[in-house]
Amino acid sequence: LEGCRNALRRARADPAIAPDEPVPLTVRPYDVTPGDVSRDVKYVYRHALTTVAEAKKDLARRLRTAEEALFLVMSGRALEDRKTLMECGVCAGYVVYLKTDTKKLAEMQDRDETFEAFE
Repeated sequence: LEGCRNALRRARADPAIAPDEPVPLTVRPYDVTPGDVSRDVKYVYRHALTTVAEAKKDLARRLRTAEEALFLVMSGRALEDRKTLMECGVCAGYVVYLKTDTKKLAEMQDRDETFEAFE
């Protein structure tokens, strides 16, 4: 059984490509209905060089939201900021989910309003 799993993993993995090769990825909001692709975001990253933190920063800028409130999720687990997407097992054409921590986002907005009140 483990041999079959390893063979499937090898078949799904990207072929040997350069570390800075552009790789397409689909980012889907975490709260969408299954099968709904209308809110998908196409994202291209550099294969072995882009970290999860860099991807979150780019996506936050695109979506005009706070980077600290975003989480990238694949296979039910949040991806670590310090790792590259390749180290997390993300390959070309994969779908990665984008989860927004609404509580953290609200706290950040409240804090910004408080700072503006003091200015």
